[in-house]
Amino acid sequence: MEIIYDIKNITKKYPSRNIIANKDINLEIYKGEIIALLGPNGAGKSTLIKQMMGLIKPTSGNIHLFGEDIQVNSKFITENVSYYAQDPHAITSLRVWESVYFSSRLKGLNKTSAILEADMLIRQIGLEKYKNDYIKSLSGGQKRLISVALTLTGNPKVLIFDEPTNELDPVKRKKVWEIITNKNKEGATIILVTHNVLEAEQVVDRVAIINEGKIVALDGIKQLKHRIDQRMRLDLSTSDNLITNKLFTSFSEKRPQRLTDHKLRLLIQKDEIVNVINKLTNLNEKFDFDFSLVPPTLEDVYLRLEGGVQTSESIGI
Repeated sequence: MEIIYDIKNITKKYPSRNIIANKDINLEIYKGEIIALLGPNGAGKSTLIKQMMGLIKPTSGNIHLFGEDIQVNSKFITENVSYYAQDPHAITSLRVWESVYFSSRLKGLNKTSAILEADMLIRQIGLEKYKNDYIKSLSGGQKRLISVALTLTGNPKVLIFDEPTNELDPVKRKKVWEIITNKNKEGATIILVTHNVLEAEQVVDRVAIINEGKIVALDGIKQLKHRIDQRMRLDLSTSDNLITNKLFTSFSEKRPQRLTDHKLRLLIQKDEIVNVINKLTNLNEKFDFDFSLVPPTLEDVYLRLEGGVQTSESIGI
């Protein structure tokens, strides 16, 4: 498979703040794939993206894009990669249509092609009736849709989206994911940074889970699920915080996650299910609670990370 981004031994340090944002990251991104970077806040995802865009330089290591060293040829990034900015601050004084049109022109399209692209993209994001409005007058969700359109101008080979569906209602979120997947079908390579694990799971080919500046898991969705396929997810729900505490103590050896004051989640081995069901039955005679057993999802891996897991071994993958 053709390698689009070849990231080798990237480390980024901020000595003045005593922070190591990225630690010896190695990652290959392939042509035509959709890859998601997942991880808790402060994990180092945005720092990695900024280095991939040439916005900051790594302390050590190197990044190649289509074989070009981006520290030597930073112009190569703007020619091939488009980055989704969550809020189009720089163009809020423009009208919706002209912002897309000028973006297309800046990316090399002639006047006729830019007009056609602006009309098409505004139609795709569903903002035709706002095309003559100033961007600064739009809602936060509408501004995000404009950012999506601006990212798509010029038909770039690589698209990087940082939380593209934040602040969007379900209908607009679905529209954005459709646009992203359609661009991928047309041949674009997509890199997603998102916290919305459930939505991302429906569209991505591979996932890189980042925690404390390191990649702790990297694989396809099916492969990740297969690696934890010998476990089941147990959800426990109560109506009383005291009962939640009792259950937490009873299953402490399973390292339960406290999702809320009234809900716990843990992963158990399939060969332990009978024993766990018996234990739950006995506890249910003392305490009032509900439980469910379901196969684990990608979200379970992510939640394990948010719970403080720092290595691939400690999350069982």
